[in-house]
Amino acid sequence: MTQWWTGDEVLHAIERLHDPSTSDDVAFAMISAGFVVEIVDAHGRSAWLPTPAARRLAGGVLSLFVAGHLTMQWTVQFAVAA
Repeated sequence: MTQWWTGDEVLHAIERLHDPSTSDDVAFAMISAGFVVEIVDAHGRSAWLPTPAARRLAGGVLSLFVAGHLTMQWTVQFAVAA
């Protein structure tokens, strides 16, 4: 995947986010491209946010989905561990 995704590639990547065997690849591509970053608040809680690095709508949309996926994944793991 490159940072210049087409609409079809974005839809395919979103589908891959739902598959545990491929979701890490999609997330890693977005993190490596600088489209998604991890933040930690003063209480040590982690979340993922999209950055303004995506210059095209497709990359921005995908970064929103990936940030949401990563944050939700972490939240679920935290809730299960508690």
